[in-house]
Parts: sequence; structure tokens; C-alpha cells
Amino acid sequence: MCRRGTVHERLDRMFVHAIEKVTVHGDRRGCFLCNAGVDQAGGNAATQSAVNAMMGRVQAAIEEVLVDEPRYAADAESRKRTAVALMAGYFGLRSLVRAGLPPATLDAAKANILAMV
Repeated sequence: MCRRGTVHERLDRMFVHAIEKVTVHGDRRGCFLCNAGVDQAGGNAATQSAVNAMMGRVQAAIEEVLVDEPRYAADAESRKRTAVALMAGYFGLRSLVRAGLPPATLDAAKANILAMV
């Protein structure tokens, strides 16, 4: 993840990208990781393992960003819990985007998710 900006700005860019991919650029394919997790992981151990590994990488990337936030810098457990919550919010938002919710609703969801940072 790009290291420019505050922690909030960096995470905001990640969420905005997910929203704009559909609302601005018209990419209706969705997130491959979300699609694999929802559609295939439950019935295929290899896919489940791959999805879990990739989600672990997303969580680790978010934790890496959070380390630059003073309240999380020295508290690895709090950083991990927050990263998991942000990751859940991110993948949930990806589902809302794919479902075609209005941009104002998506922006409100994004703002509420990022309010924890």
C-alpha cells in the first residue's frame, strides 16, 4: 500500500478504489478474492486455503498501515483486531458495490468503516 498520506488517507484510497472501480469505471466483475471466497472456498479445500492466505495478506497489509497510527503503533493486539474489522468492512463494501447500491450509500458505509481509525 502506498505510504503517502495519513493512515486514514491511505486506507480511504483503498476503499475509494473499490467503489470507483464500479461506479466510475463500470467494472462489474467484482473482486476475484470475494467471488472465490463466497462461491468456491466452502466446497474446495485448495481454494479455501488460497483464499485464507490472500485474506491474510490483506490483513497484514492493513496492519502494516496501522503501525503508523500512534494509538496502534505499540499495541499489536489492538492493531490486529482493527485490521480484521477493517478487512471485514472492506470485503463487505466490495459486496455492496457489486450489488449496485447507490454511491451515497457506499460513501456512507466507507465513512463509517473508516471512523474506527
